[in-house]
Amino acid sequence: MKILKPGSQLHRLISLLSVCGEFPVKSLDLLGNKRLYRRVVSECTIPVTVQNPTTKETLSLPKIFILTGKGRMKSIRLYKGARPILTWIGEGEYYDSICYGYNMPMTQAHVDRNHRVAETLAAFMDAGFHYLPHTLPRLKSEGINRIITTQPLAYPSRMLKFTDNGEVNKTGFSRVTGAVFAGGDCYAVYNTRNAVMKWSGEGEMKMNVNINLLSIVNSGVDHARLPMLFFRCIARDCFSLNACDEKSHQCQISF
Repeated sequence: MKILKPGSQLHRLISLLSVCGEFPVKSLDLLGNKRLYRRVVSECTIPVTVQNPTTKETLSLPKIFILTGKGRMKSIRLYKGARPILTWIGEGEYYDSICYGYNMPMTQAHVDRNHRVAETLAAFMDAGFHYLPHTLPRLKSEGINRIITTQPLAYPSRMLKFTDNGEVNKTGFSRVTGAVFAGGDCYAVYNTRNAVMKWSGEGEMKMNVNINLLSIVNSGVDHARLPMLFFRCIARDCFSLNACDEKSHQCQISF
């Protein structure tokens, strides 16, 4: 029997999946001891019983996780029958909105995007940021509300599109993986990994404007900060901060 204790490997992984939909197997080391996490995943891809430590409720399942993809694109996803577990951690509604009826796309572009967001949130989870949707203030799009305090908050990119009035303005193509509020400031976050990223100047400018608006409305702060970049290695030409138009090859923006 698996007990879903807060802070355990199982609890941390399920919490991330409730926000990201999937997590890359190759990045389990971001959560802690990779060997231990691999063992937890392996033990939860076969019939298992899990218990809620608070209510003592138990749930017997043929599995909790499913594995999809191969190689560097291999993912851990939540088995659809494990959906009741999300209510134990106070989540579920947001997960339902991102999992496409438990049939998330498996194209390389979609999986890579989900992986980058998952890796970003894993880093902020480890740093003690609030990142679960039910713990985050609902962003507003108008007025000066200042609902954001000094608490460290990490919003995944999808949550930046939804406010109290529905969707914010279309942002076009953007590589942003989220936004964080910390220390009285707001930062756009990017996960470059260990490769040069293909930037879309127009898309990033629109996203910057939207994040700045959300920052002003919800915290009263004009974020005007350099973006926060996550990467796997430090090497010459590992990433580029200049966004250039692919057709004209002219620099459009510079962070």
